[in-house]
Amino acid sequence: MEDSLMDEITKTIKDFYNTGVQTEWNRINERPEFYLTCRFIDRYIKPGDKVLDIGGGPGRYSLYLAEKGCDVTLFDLSDENVKFASNQAMEKNIQLNTISGDARTVDKDLIVDIWLDMCEKVCEREDLLSWSEHLMYIGRKH
Repeated sequence: MEDSLMDEITKTIKDFYNTGVQTEWNRINERPEFYLTCRFIDRYIKPGDKVLDIGGGPGRYSLYLAEKGCDVTLFDLSDENVKFASNQAMEKNIQLNTISGDARTVDKDLIVDIWLDMCEKVCEREDLLSWSEHLMYIGRKH
């Protein structure tokens, strides 16, 4: 895809999520999707794991994992989502690292135990897949 077109698409996506933070935060509140996903997450992610939450939005899953004792970094395209998640963490006195940026630009040398991708599939999957394979390889403890 042409770089200028991708830049425009990325800007459109970012603008969309910047204006819908509260809607996204409320979307799964007290819904089966959240509880079932957390049950699944609990099978694989344990307290003390270092987690990179790509496309973490306003932080529902990141905050959940941080509360259970994980070292979590939320990475999201929307600066407003990142601000919201940071504020939620401060209000709850939870340690949460946050980064605002394009998932395709994440440092490939970042060492984590788990790469959590709860984001919509809005970027070129080949970019993320090659990066995530590298990340999973270098980040897995076992």
